Amino acid sequence: MRTGRRRFLQASLILSAGAVSGCIGEGDGGANGSRSTDSTSNANESYTVEMVPVGEVEFESVPETWYSGRRNGDWADMGLALGQVDGWIPGPLPSMLYYDDLGFDLLSRFPDARWVNEQANDPERIHEVDPDVILLDPVNLRIRWDWSAQAIEDVERTVGPFFAAMVYRYREELGYEPPTMYEAFEKLSMVFKERERYDAIKGIHDEMLETVKSRLPPEDERPRLGYLDDGTNPQQGEFELAAFGGRGSENKQYHELGPTNAFDIEGGGSEGWVDYEGLLDADPEMIIFQDGLMFGWEFVERNGTELSFNAAAFQERFVTPIENHPIGGQLTAIEENQVYPGGIGEQGPVTNLYNTELLGRQLYPDEFGAFDPEAPLSPSDDEELFDREELYDIIAGE
Repeated sequence: MRTGRRRFLQASLILSAGAVSGCIGEGDGGANGSRSTDSTSNANESYTVEMVPVGEVEFESVPETWYSGRRNGDWADMGLALGQVDGWIPGPLPSMLYYDDLGFDLLSRFPDARWVNEQANDPERIHEVDPDVILLDPVNLRIRWDWSAQAIEDVERTVGPFFAAMVYRYREELGYEPPTMYEAFEKLSMVFKERERYDAIKGIHDEMLETVKSRLPPEDERPRLGYLDDGTNPQQGEFELAAFGGRGSENKQYHELGPTNAFDIEGGGSEGWVDYEGLLDADPEMIIFQDGLMFGWEFVERNGTELSFNAAAFQERFVTPIENHPIGGQLTAIEENQVYPGGIGEQGPVTNLYNTELLGRQLYPDEFGAFDPEAPLSPSDDEELFDREELYDIIAGE
């Protein structure tokens, strides 16, 4: 159970460093066309791990340092969950509040870690930080971040291999079938030779999910949810609709907890805009704002190395303008006081455990306990869906 005290992540045992470049290409065999070879007999022996889209990547020894860049918080979460904090070259970590709640004082060790960092994915930045392995998808860098093929090759040749896939959201233009978040997490555990940590965390996840699904109400009793993108501007009457039916890890908890989309939209990501009239036409029973708990929003306040969620600031930005609008005030979600901050979309295993518990309390308070905006990640001990102490000890190696 929880101790109520913040703790420092203990140093994990990392073997000697060094990595050689991997290739980009489709694998064969195994989940999503990938297979892996994890040689553990000798720490100094080279080994390979294969995953779509990076292909078969050879490592001369276990990487000591790693970097996950920007808009890639799911891979940062995976690396930290595997106990690799000592080797983390810090970048944006949108789920910093989650790790703080768990007891890891990352901000004391990495005070410069922040969400807004426009240069985090630039080739120059990667050359500068010089990691042993780069947890960025090179195909995504080519298509969405305008990297050239030459820049990819130069980084692989002079810095180290890429090892990542776009698990956050399926994008057809990337041209490959991505692994699920947990499949990717398993592959990364092979890179860092941390299979035991992976198995232990997946065990917590599977047990929690089994419990949650056994307690869900019938589908016809589940709320109609209005899921709004964080680009929404209630003051201007501009509401960006977000879908939660698409493939990818960003909406994993929504798939598993099964609310109905009040806007009757499918897919994932932003799905257009409505004004106050359009919002009232759909009249959701509940509204959730995507990424409301993200480190970098003004709602997640930093006082030295302490983090907290400012419910009043969230209310002022997203709720009060709707309440005060002549049409917005008629919404069922407003009348029933059912407007909430959403969990982090860029979720790895730790973030997903919290997100699932969080959404369960928002959707089904009679079953999982009421959501408290003053302590969004901290239900009472008897309402926790996973054991924080157990998870901390797995990550910290205690």
